[in-house]
Amino acid sequence: MVRDSRIHRTRRQSRRIPERNGYAVSSSQNDRTGSKDSQIEKLPFDPRTLLLGVLKRWKIGALFFLISIPLGIGAGLFLGNRTYSAETVLLHRPGYGIEGLDAEAPSLESLLHLVKIQTNLEETRRQLELENTLEQIGAACDVHVQRDTSLLSIRAEWDDADIAARLANTLRDTFLTMQASIRGEELNQRLATIRRRLDSALERENEAEAALQDFAAKNNIVDLTKKTSLLLERLNAIDMMYRKAVADKNKIELQKDNLSQIVIDLQGKVKKEEAAASTSASNLKILDLQFRRLRDSIYDDKEYRAGLALLSQLELEYERSKRLKEKGLISETDLQKAKAAYEEQKALTLDTDQTEKWKKELKALDDAVIPEEDKKSELTPMLQDMMSKAFDIELEHVAQDEQLKYLEEARNQVQEELDSLPELQREYVTITRNVEVNRNEAETLQTQLNNLSTALETKSTGFSVVSDAKPPVRPIRSNRRLICVAVVLFISYIGLVLMIALELLDKTVKSDAELALKLGLPVIGIIPRQSKGEAAFPAEPYSDLAEAIDIIACGVREIIPKKGARILVVSAGQGEGKSTIIANLAACLGRKDDRVLIVDAQVRPDADGPSLRSLIQDEEGTAGLGEYLSFEADNIQDVVWATRLPGVECLPHVKDAVMPDLLGSNRMKELAEEVSQHFGIVLIEAAPAIKYVDAQLLAKCVDAILLVVRSRERTISSLRKVVKRLENSGTPIIGAILNGVDPLYQDSE
Repeated sequence: MVRDSRIHRTRRQSRRIPERNGYAVSSSQNDRTGSKDSQIEKLPFDPRTLLLGVLKRWKIGALFFLISIPLGIGAGLFLGNRTYSAETVLLHRPGYGIEGLDAEAPSLESLLHLVKIQTNLEETRRQLELENTLEQIGAACDVHVQRDTSLLSIRAEWDDADIAARLANTLRDTFLTMQASIRGEELNQRLATIRRRLDSALERENEAEAALQDFAAKNNIVDLTKKTSLLLERLNAIDMMYRKAVADKNKIELQKDNLSQIVIDLQGKVKKEEAAASTSASNLKILDLQFRRLRDSIYDDKEYRAGLALLSQLELEYERSKRLKEKGLISETDLQKAKAAYEEQKALTLDTDQTEKWKKELKALDDAVIPEEDKKSELTPMLQDMMSKAFDIELEHVAQDEQLKYLEEARNQVQEELDSLPELQREYVTITRNVEVNRNEAETLQTQLNNLSTALETKSTGFSVVSDAKPPVRPIRSNRRLICVAVVLFISYIGLVLMIALELLDKTVKSDAELALKLGLPVIGIIPRQSKGEAAFPAEPYSDLAEAIDIIACGVREIIPKKGARILVVSAGQGEGKSTIIANLAACLGRKDDRVLIVDAQVRPDADGPSLRSLIQDEEGTAGLGEYLSFEADNIQDVVWATRLPGVECLPHVKDAVMPDLLGSNRMKELAEEVSQHFGIVLIEAAPAIKYVDAQLLAKCVDAILLVVRSRERTISSLRKVVKRLENSGTPIIGAILNGVDPLYQDSE
């Protein structure tokens, strides 16, 4: 067949357009199919189409899932089991609370292994009347010590909540009974030993106390420890008083020296003034007599004050001695000595009534013998004041000397008493220690004996129950849910496998990717499935069908751009929509100012679907393809009729039947050549290729073949037979149009 030169030029100029069977295929088609072909060339199916097909069969999966739910619940209830856990907690009190026995008490870790011994398990099984083996009961029980605590937990796991709680509590009680028996035997043995030791300790204590009483009576000792403490306190007090007295004496001596110098200076000045005023010998004698009287008075006052200080000190000593005697720390002899010293000093220091009377008479004689001077110096009052102060200081100095002397004697006396105590103290402490040691031992043993007796009476086990095991409300483990889920998943899996199997067994074409993969044809376009009642012959402008046809028209014109191109539109079987596609494709091309001729070569009597003849405006008296091929009409103009579609004319099929052989005649070839000269594109509809040979006959009269395939209508094997038969005609199949595509598959590109 001769090809138009423009087709070959376009093919050579556009290197992006590959060839198939010697005819150009547009790049847009390869873009839709090439990437998919490279991805799935190793697979016999399109994965996405398969997945969408499986999803489309969701009702099967939902049915299996709904069936699996009651089956899973029933399997879980009848085949599954639940495990309940109950726990009892014990608080361990280490040891027995008895010295010497606690160290021998077993540790909590050792007691841990005594809970699940065979004897306890047998007793537990007997009490609960269980038919299980000891190994099964032991495996159902777990004993552990909680970390960093003294808590012992006994946990039991069973398929019955009540038995789990009873098992834990019974095993605990059996263990505590065994523990009480063991401890009772140990306590009885220890009780006999402690009683013997207590009798021996009491005997030694009595002997030590008798020795202490003999020593105290012999050495007149009440309490050496207290006496030593009091002597030390007294020595410290005397030392403090002594240091203070030394400081006061130094201060007084400094004042005394200063005042003595002042008095000497004032006396010199007074003498000079008085000598200048009067030089009589009588005045000098009187002054000398006054000076001696004053000096005697100072000395008497010094003695008096020193006596008062010593009296005050002795009074304090006497009061302290009385307190010590009341506490039993000194003897009656020591108290009488202190009292005698105090009374003696009191008699020497304090004046009696007679002494006071004599001092008054002596004062009157002094006033009569020493007349008052008529004239005194101005410095005389100052001198008298200074001399009075010097006298006071002298008296304080004397008193301090006496106090220091007394304090030093008292300190030496206390030190001598302390020095005499060590030897006596050692003997006393030794005897006292023996008494204390024996007494403490006896008290300790008595305490242990009491604790032992209490422990025996209370039948202590060393454990106290913190919490009992109670029947749990919920199980800790249950395979019912697992069985239920497994059954649901298994049945759902069967449903999924069935969905995949049905999809794999479905050999029909569902998507453009699948069509391109299994037929090896480029898909020029896809047409979505139309709802009932929607206008499709031809489609309404701006509808989904119109948009899809517009894409197909552009694709066809890209592949065959020459004027007068003849395209055979064929399908494998009836009802795949080729008539509708031809009508809409012609309408679309006509709107693009392309003069279109539709040739209705569907000459078989069992043709179904809308007839292209219905597009003709006036069908009365029309002649068609049959008339022309049978030479009933001579001119093309007699059989070509205008249609309701702008730019579209139709060569219809008028007679009920036409001999199919006429489609392969020379008359048909001449018709094809002639219409190509008058129209921009010629669309020829043929009968189904799977059943009839019409398409193969017409293929020799056209430039290209366009295959229409309805989604989910034909098997791949039947389509392949059609493609092979058409390819054998030598005319290229430029592509396929997938019609009636489910919206689920429309986005597969």
